[in-house]
Amino acid sequence: MQHLLFRKIAADEIDIVHGIYNEVFDWLKAKSIRQWLTPKSREFFEDFRRKDRLYGLFAGDGLAAFAALSPEMPPHWAGETDIAGGAWVHRLTLNPRLRGQGIGALLVRHLIALARENGASHICLDAVDNEGVMPAYYENCGFQRRKAAAVTYPNGNTFPVVFLDMRLSAPEATPARRLRGCGYEAPQF
Repeated sequence: MQHLLFRKIAADEIDIVHGIYNEVFDWLKAKSIRQWLTPKSREFFEDFRRKDRLYGLFAGDGLAAFAALSPEMPPHWAGETDIAGGAWVHRLTLNPRLRGQGIGALLVRHLIALARENGASHICLDAVDNEGVMPAYYENCGFQRRKAAAVTYPNGNTFPVVFLDMRLSAPEATPARRLRGCGYEAPQF
């Protein structure tokens, strides 16, 4: 596998993020996989970037995968889970030309390390339960299923969604809470 670099997404990379997201969205739709039901705007990703919450894994000079890591719980889980102090993974997306190379799992490991470094008690995510494929993938990454629910989204569609999390151990002492070599302050959770 080629050298990969994990870092914050820069402002001039949002169009690339949005392009890869749309490519994956179209692929999921063509395969009738109900994971992302409504396309997200460029501004959706720009908002995460402005808040220093959008991270990418880069292969060479290209974006291989990205995700947002945020302290904000998705609204459909409010009141459904008692986890406080968690970091939430949003819109984990893999460049479709790089599937099957372990890049998604590597991005998950980087997100876990970042959440741990920033003092999150848990790292959490959810996935539409399409015959168990995505929940099983995340379980293989070390997450545990905590709850399944029928979630109704703002557009009126209801789908089975699985909430997964991983309890994180205390972070090791890092004086400035910086990601080594990335040159930016990591967001606080």
